[in-house]
Amino acid sequence: MTSNDAWRELAGNRGLIRDRTVQDVLRNLRARPDGPRNQATDDEILSPLADTTALAIGVGDVALAREVFRRTLPLLREHEQRNTSEIHKGAAFFNVGVAHLTSFDFIAAMQFFEMAQEETRLTTGSEDYSVYEDELFERNFWDAVDQELAERPLRFYPKLWGRQLDMKQVVADWCSLSNDTKLGCILCWGAWIRIARLEGMTGADHTLSLGYARWGLVSDLTILLETEIRRHSSVDGTLGKMLFQGFRCTQFGDLSRRAEELHERHVVRDQEAFEETLPVLLSNIESAVSTTDALATALYLLYICRNQVNHRIDFGMTYHADPGISHDAVQTLFSLLGVSEWAK
Repeated sequence: MTSNDAWRELAGNRGLIRDRTVQDVLRNLRARPDGPRNQATDDEILSPLADTTALAIGVGDVALAREVFRRTLPLLREHEQRNTSEIHKGAAFFNVGVAHLTSFDFIAAMQFFEMAQEETRLTTGSEDYSVYEDELFERNFWDAVDQELAERPLRFYPKLWGRQLDMKQVVADWCSLSNDTKLGCILCWGAWIRIARLEGMTGADHTLSLGYARWGLVSDLTILLETEIRRHSSVDGTLGKMLFQGFRCTQFGDLSRRAEELHERHVVRDQEAFEETLPVLLSNIESAVSTTDALATALYLLYICRNQVNHRIDFGMTYHADPGISHDAVQTLFSLLGVSEWAK
């Protein structure tokens, strides 16, 4: 058998599995009586889809997992419309979300996880159910974050907190965030994993495309942190006003005063000043002798990144494709996600 023959046989087998899965689900649907959602019954009806999805993910055939879902979902919706029934589709959405998760497509994964959450709330009547706190999500997402942290620990985190970051602390920080930022935080961690895996897969970390991805992640983190800081600052207003006035009395002392001193020392109003100041701040964090100094410097770094990165990211930026500077900026901002801890 030639390699072409083997590929044709493989393609035929995949098609056979796909078509058989769809046929089995359709047969089960036809036998389902009209009626409301029933999680146990509907999970059994969709068990051929669940089994095929799990097996496809297990052997790395994510495309097959997505394809069987794509062909099955219209049948479910058609059945619901024709029979005025509702079918619980939570497991189907969750499983295809896992498939997208394994292929680095975190936005699609979160889309399907959110739909799985909606399905479960509709079926159980529990508006408080969160898929992101489910054991299955922990095993499929937070464990992936933990694995990446073990391989690529955040270099600046110990300077701010005196310990390495692990999954338990990541989840604790996430739980303390407001509902406005929880999903954004998950997407940021997902982007971080995707970038790290692409760097590991290709052995290249200096490309322009990854430069855009890392600075885009910096931008997303600054927006997320500004939103969350507004909950804890003693004053309202711009990010600068909140940082330089709103954290006078924290457990780490007067963070605002120290951040404002940095602002007076390093006035950053343009791209040139930003590029001169950024490595200085990163160096200061690394050499900081106290948590207060490290935190205040990280907060000022957040401020200048919010003002500059969100207005200009282009090839003219000195650090656009510099993996060292962009990695350090990302890691510093991730280290600030425990807002409820440093702000109290």
